[in-house]
Amino acid sequence: MDHLKKNWNFVEKASLFYVSGFQLASHKESVVLVAKHAVESPGKTFAFNISAPYVCDIFGDRVLDLLPFIDVLFGNETEAQSLAKVLGLNERLDIQEIAIEVCKFNKENKEKDRVVVITQGADYVVTSVTSKESIESNKFPVKLLDPTSIVDSNAAGDAFVGGFLSQLIESRDLSTCVRAGIHGAQEVLKHSGCSVSRVNQFE
Repeated sequence: MDHLKKNWNFVEKASLFYVSGFQLASHKESVVLVAKHAVESPGKTFAFNISAPYVCDIFGDRVLDLLPFIDVLFGNETEAQSLAKVLGLNERLDIQEIAIEVCKFNKENKEKDRVVVITQGADYVVTSVTSKESIESNKFPVKLLDPTSIVDSNAAGDAFVGGFLSQLIESRDLSTCVRAGIHGAQEVLKHSGCSVSRVNQFE
């Protein structure tokens, strides 16, 4: 918290904030402070990645406290299922139904849509977007990679988020954001570790 406050001028300048679920383990107060700043500041977006199922399993109460401030929520299918348990949702719900239900939960800034993005490896990327009047849910196909081109799955989820946010910050539409996320993830899959030096340009 001390470090954050000493560098608050960077927070004031930023328009998009991204936090991984791991930060809730020991830095919940700092995360909430930034999230509240985003809510109270017009034109700012707060994005959160569940990051691992145990984040919800162990720190579910902290996720619940943060959820009203989240504009964009990322997770994979197992993380979404863990979140569903914390939220008390019917365990028979499929991934798309979970995304829709998460959109319905209380949101502090009701002037801004909540976007839920759930990846499923090579299966569809599921999204749900809530507005004042309705919830729109979609499934985006993932073009399959040649299995022999897959070298290392480490950081593929992070690369998806990076690709997605690279387009969101440019105010691109949801479809473009998802395509960029898929592109980023698939490029990282082809290399050992999170290497971007040889990544093909997203178009």
